[in-house]
Amino acid sequence: AVGHSRKSTRGPAQRQRSGWLQLSGSGPEVKSCSHLIQWEVTSELHRNTHRKLVMRAFILVLAAAFSSALAAANCSTAFDCSLAGDCVNGQCVCDAAFSGSPECDVLKIVPGTKSSGYHNATFASWGGNVVYAEGRYHGFFAQMSDHCSLHYWGSNSEVVRVEGDSAQGPFRYAQTVIAPFAHNPTVRQLLDGRFVLFIIGGSATQPVHCNATSTPNRRARRDLASDIAFGVSSSVRGPWTWHQVNFTAGSAMLAGGFTNPSPYFFPNGSVMLAFQAQPGHGKSWELVGTAFAPALGEPFRLLSSQPVTPEEWWCVAGQDEDPFLWRSSRGFHIIMHGMCPTGARFCFEACVYVCASRETISKRPHTGVMQAHYAFSQDGISWKTSKRQTYSYRVEFNDTSPVLYARVERPQLFFARFDTVNGTYDEPRFLYNGVCEAAGCLFQAPHMHTKAASRSAMSYSLVRPLAF
Repeated sequence: AVGHSRKSTRGPAQRQRSGWLQLSGSGPEVKSCSHLIQWEVTSELHRNTHRKLVMRAFILVLAAAFSSALAAANCSTAFDCSLAGDCVNGQCVCDAAFSGSPECDVLKIVPGTKSSGYHNATFASWGGNVVYAEGRYHGFFAQMSDHCSLHYWGSNSEVVRVEGDSAQGPFRYAQTVIAPFAHNPTVRQLLDGRFVLFIIGGSATQPVHCNATSTPNRRARRDLASDIAFGVSSSVRGPWTWHQVNFTAGSAMLAGGFTNPSPYFFPNGSVMLAFQAQPGHGKSWELVGTAFAPALGEPFRLLSSQPVTPEEWWCVAGQDEDPFLWRSSRGFHIIMHGMCPTGARFCFEACVYVCASRETISKRPHTGVMQAHYAFSQDGISWKTSKRQTYSYRVEFNDTSPVLYARVERPQLFFARFDTVNGTYDEPRFLYNGVCEAAGCLFQAPHMHTKAASRSAMSYSLVRPLAF
């Protein structure tokens, strides 16, 4: 029955019942026991394989059903929607400006004009923000004096006021608010009508003069241990009364080097401040923290000893810098320039800039070494930082080709709605950044000053419209 050369005379049922009992007999079946064993083993393997396939199919069905359930109910509160949308029937309904992702943590940027923002023909600038007053839009931007590039921000940065007919610009130079050194301006209007301008610096330096024939000296180094200041004025045109910002104490992770301020004013006059600091273990990490003062002019105390984004060992430069803080009707928010790419991604992006053509660069989506972070909190103390890039370095325009910028930093926003009773900002309408196109901007090359290099190497202040 199991031999190769003899045809079985038994039916299928008999062959199936033969089993191992045939091994005890004699004659032809004993001689063919090896074939019987092979047949039984093969049958058992087939049965096991079938069971495994059925089990795997069952697991896949369960996983698909579970995934569908998650997809159908991906939120339970607004916090699951990054505090930039509402949870409706288990689905995030994002605010228009943050509808760039299903979890409401990516800005939805629409194409604008490249001429928007602040482009000075002979002076480089590096971001700022805008308020509406006296029938005009007034921006306060960092500008490099004496025709120098961003490379010389430590000696040549000054704060200027610009004017425009809309919050998008284009803006025109109006006046120098404070001569070098002054950097990272951000302006707010208080409920009593006064204006408060936060900066870093405020002390006089000797600026470097850059031109087409001279060899620029290395930019000045500054000790920014406690270099935050603010000015108060009843008019956007000044004059300003200046004060120093102090902190009651630091922490191990936010020990000093307080810089890059961004304030939020509560209706009762108290102030929350987002800032950049460095840890106390000798590493030059850039980390963002938050602090609180009961009134403007009083010392700030840390709201948490830990940074907004926890530090990771592979982040050689830290996590974040350049915070912009606001409070909406749902909670607190910060957008920041990110400082922690992965090593492999960094090498890839560097190769793209060095090796690829401009056309290739401008067509590819951009994340990685060029980071833009978004964090949110219900109390301003415990924060969650999104893993996505909240805005791209590749910018679409409606009047020219897309541009992939080498640097896009100093993010700030303009809002369409401010609740004077609750002190909340909603409906962000425009995104401001300091930008630079040329790859050399990544390394702050000293020859990248405005007269000796191409226009692409000159930094300026870009404005991008957001969906609404």
